[in-house]
Amino acid sequence: MVRVEGLSPQALRRALLQGAVYASTGPLARFGVREGCVFVETAAPWIRFYDAHHRLRHEARGPEASYEPRAEDRFVRVECVGRSGARAWSNVFWVVGAAPVLP
Repeated sequence: MVRVEGLSPQALRRALLQGAVYASTGPLARFGVREGCVFVETAAPWIRFYDAHHRLRHEARGPEASYEPRAEDRFVRVECVGRSGARAWSNVFWVVGAAPVLP
């Protein structure tokens, strides 16, 4: 999935360079960083945040959740799981110092 401002090659290129893309087998989601936390908004009922070592760091019920990463996480990625088992996966959010940054 790609979040674009319009239907043009330039808009697609900007979205790809900004990391405004995610993989999904069904659930729609919006991922980002807000006030030092990685957040997600989704229709999926289950949300999981994993670190670079694939350790589950936080699990929450949808439609939205956030996680404040720690420096030892190295990066955080988010997985949204729908009722049917279909999933959506964020790109990684690198932890620089103590704050996550977009890819």
